[in-house]
Amino acid sequence: MKFSGLENVEHKIVKGRNSNGVARVVGNRVYLKVNIKDEQQLYPLVEFLQNKIATPNNLLFDDFQFDDNQLSMRISRLESQKPKAEKRIDTVEGVAQAVCEC
Repeated sequence: MKFSGLENVEHKIVKGRNSNGVARVVGNRVYLKVNIKDEQQLYPLVEFLQNKIATPNNLLFDDFQFDDNQLSMRISRLESQKPKAEKRIDTVEGVAQAVCEC
């Protein structure tokens, strides 16, 4: 597995139809507001994000952190043999927008 560098790119806060869900985007991390009191409730959400957004777009979500009703995750792109035209999401902002639309 080889990772490419979204971490050195500056990003703007994502605005969309559900912009209340995304608190901010910093470097290669997306911060989400979640209404979850128990960390155990995060596992289905993380699995959903991995299966519906990360995997289909050849991305890796890792380094999940949860604090004060905020979930954050690091986003990396997995290098693959697919041509770039086949990728649907190319930026951290695109990932954040996809998260808001779910």
